Amino acid sequence: MCAPAGKTKSASPSTSGRTAPAPGCSRARRRALRLKHDHRHEDGSEDKVTQYGGDTAEAGTAEKQEFPADAFTAQLIPAAKTNIWTMRVVPGRTFTYALRREAEGRRFTVEFDLSRPVAPPPAPWGQEGK
Repeated sequence: MCAPAGKTKSASPSTSGRTAPAPGCSRARRRALRLKHDHRHEDGSEDKVTQYGGDTAEAGTAEKQEFPADAFTAQLIPAAKTNIWTMRVVPGRTFTYALRREAEGRRFTVEFDLSRPVAPPPAPWGQEGK
């Protein structure tokens, strides 16, 4: 589900608005997995609100991982200190990215249908030609 240590892969090639979010996950120390959101401007420079996310607190499964917000996220976005992001894969069927904000009872989920291939989007800003 996630890239080897030291490497980051886009978990969801999506773009919206003025920045291009690219949630990625890679192995962190202590055998945890790390999720970071990489928001960039069209010129490839980082947005002021970027690199937030967290490390898994539990082992999870091959199909599902949960990432509670880390201290950096809590400092960068105080309202997000109780965020928990979830990634779930049903091989060949669906990829689900979800966010719940425990303090407010907020929920957001987007599900991608993996059984119906689509053309890949353009490379995220700053990643063209890489």
